[in-house]
Amino acid sequence: MRLSLTARLLATILPVVALVLLGTGLLALRGAEGVVDRFATEYGRDLAEGELSKIRTYFEQQARPAESLAEMAATMVANRRDDRAMLADLIRRLALTASDSVGMWLYMEPDTIGRDADFVDRNVAEGDLVTGRFLAYYA
Repeated sequence: MRLSLTARLLATILPVVALVLLGTGLLALRGAEGVVDRFATEYGRDLAEGELSKIRTYFEQQARPAESLAEMAATMVANRRDDRAMLADLIRRLALTASDSVGMWLYMEPDTIGRDADFVDRNVAEGDLVTGRFLAYYA
């Protein structure tokens, strides 16, 4: 049985068209996978950056009282003020206002705020009872 010219053309062209359509579909699928992958990567990056920003803000807020305390202590040392009671009270007040922190402490180098030997066996808020070295902690 001999097929007509139209049938023979269709028998030749249809498989080629089917292959072209299949190839186009596969290329579109691969492109869609790339788009989904890029979207997921960008979404993950945006989510991570947002969480990082929250964490950074939290830690910056937690560090502010300690930075303030360090600046005030440095100012006292620079101005040769050796009022340990005032500094201890400042630490206590900062610890009370820093609601998210467990406590506040400051430990000074020897003889930074007055002679440590002058504070041996005195008020523990103004110096270590044994060495006289200034160290204060408030919770």
